[in-house]
Amino acid sequence: MTDLTDEAVKAITLPVAWKYRWKIDGEYVGWRYSDASNFHLSLDGYQEEPLYSAEALAQARADTEAAVALALEAAARLLDNRVEQLVADYGSYESDANVTNLPEWVETAEEELEPLAAAIRALVPASALAKLAKLRTERDEWKAVSETLSEMQAGEYKRAEALAAENAELRAAIAAKDAEISVSRQLWEKQDAAKDAERDRLAAAKGADVLASLDALQAHASEHFALEDQELRQMRDGMSETVHQATAT
Repeated sequence: MTDLTDEAVKAITLPVAWKYRWKIDGEYVGWRYSDASNFHLSLDGYQEEPLYSAEALAQARADTEAAVALALEAAARLLDNRVEQLVADYGSYESDANVTNLPEWVETAEEELEPLAAAIRALVPASALAKLAKLRTERDEWKAVSETLSEMQAGEYKRAEALAAENAELRAAIAAKDAEISVSRQLWEKQDAAKDAERDRLAAAKGADVLASLDALQAHASEHFALEDQELRQMRDGMSETVHQATAT
């Protein structure tokens, strides 16, 4: 495979900076540097060149070589698959001799395609194959990590479902306990209301008894005072009569 030129690599790599200059009175000024393109500036004789880091160019070159190697490998594999398909479709296998008889045209196609596949693989440099192998290793590692994470995630889902079920049971138990407490509270309130009614009844009955006693005492006092008043009147009348008789004598 022909090595990639610097220009080809730069075409697929983002610059890290730009240098630019322009003319003043027909002469170029010194190069200026910027982290962005300034092609929008309307300056006389404006020139601009992108700048790349060596690391970015090396990475881009390696990635591009790996991509080309992958494409060439796919092309070679396509030829291999075509040969295998021809043998499978038109060959006749003899188990005793352990050979597969092929039509002449299939043998001709096999003789042409196999060297072509080998020639395509020969175009891939060792560096590109190494980069491609590294990428495949990274892919397999990430796949293994992804599978592990998927298993862990599945375990977390199961644990979450178990916790949700447990939480539902706890909520149901709390709801049942709340209902029991509500019934007990209603019973207590009824008992308190009955106690209050009985206390009011007793208080009212006691008050009636007190009023009756007061009425009886008042009646007794009135009768007593009436008798005393009558006796006093009689005593006064008697004394008046005595005095009258004495005066008359």
